[in-house]
Amino acid sequence: MTHSTDLAHIAAPRDIVAIVGAGGKTSTMFAMSRARARLGRRVLTTKSTTIYRPTMARSPGVVSVPPERWLSDLQPLLRKQSELTVVMGSPCLL
Repeated sequence: MTHSTDLAHIAAPRDIVAIVGAGGKTSTMFAMSRARARLGRRVLTTKSTTIYRPTMARSPGVVSVPPERWLSDLQPLLRKQSELTVVMGSPCLL
């Protein structure tokens, strides 16, 4: 079993991490995000499939920003909040 302290050191600053496999991807994504944020890193999470609005325990910051506005909108938000999850898709999922 991998502990959250191990997850914090998987990626270097500015790395993009892809998580693949048969199960546990979302839980791993949020555990790694939290571990990195505890080190003072700014972390942005999202999924290529449907993602439902996470609880505050999983991600304290949730935004809905279309991809064409990521560069302009996400940087200022990450200056204020160390962990953000981008939720896209149907408004009913927000």
